[in-house]
Amino acid sequence: LFYVMKKDGRTTGVVRRVLIVDAAGNRNRFDFFDFEWDPKVSADRFRFSPPPGTRRVKP
Repeated sequence: LFYVMKKDGRTTGVVRRVLIVDAAGNRNRFDFFDFEWDPKVSADRFRFSPPPGTRRVKP
């Protein structure tokens, strides 16, 4: 089951809760909160520097 967040009375499409029930009846619930709408993210966050000696594989 997925629960969708509402903001200002309108559905945002953002998932707020995920509930997974498996065949044995085990339940796993994940709640998401403290959303930051459109946060500023540094471009450095998206840089990857592989460790020395790493072999690069190209498709």
